[in-house]
Amino acid sequence: MAGFALSMYRECKYAFLIVAIIALPLWATEGPITLERFEGDVQVRQGVAEEWSDIVPGLKLRPEDTIRTGRNGSAVLRRDDGVRYSIPPETIIDGADLRNIDREELLLLLAMEDMLSVPDRINGDRPAPRTTVLHGSPRGRMSGEVIASDPMTAQFRINGARFLINQNYHGTAVLKIRETLRLFPAGEYRTDAMMIAAESFESMELFEEASRYYRTVLDESTNADTRRVAGTRLERINERTE
Repeated sequence: MAGFALSMYRECKYAFLIVAIIALPLWATEGPITLERFEGDVQVRQGVAEEWSDIVPGLKLRPEDTIRTGRNGSAVLRRDDGVRYSIPPETIIDGADLRNIDREELLLLLAMEDMLSVPDRINGDRPAPRTTVLHGSPRGRMSGEVIASDPMTAQFRINGARFLINQNYHGTAVLKIRETLRLFPAGEYRTDAMMIAAESFESMELFEEASRYYRTVLDESTNADTRRVAGTRLERINERTE
């Protein structure tokens, strides 16, 4: 019976992934992106490469590429339709981040992430190894791996999520925050990250998810101002959903 249940789980899991893969073109960037200009320390990581390399003007940023600005670095990216993105210092952005996704697409992606986070088991006792790399994962790492400590990278990714909110890319901001908190679960940045995710969920009118993040902030934060803001926003959601 257990074997049958495991088999059914795997079939459903992979059927779900097939549907998601078919829908992936919907999650592409909103057009080709070109590096128009940059100043200071700016690097790029292309495709499956693990190493960062110096950036050059005119570089085409693909969805699978990542750009990183240093303390004194900044960059301007341009889409073919003329839209420009000014990337501030100390920020990590993936090419795939620069797109709008609606609520249904976001929920599908989150469900896919949650499903992939439950490993298959070999002979019913130990997890099978995982090799799938999710959106925003550091190159060369499996999606199930937690990085013990890298506060600078974590903060740069959170700065990237804040940049995405400023572009009204709330869906990809959520994805970036969730992946960051999974890879870097502990640090002073955690509360800030959860507030960004909650704000994005609320902006997309995903009130249940937003409430969950605001409650976690109230449970974990010792900062009076942060707790006040989280509490006020939670009350606002409660009033809207009553």
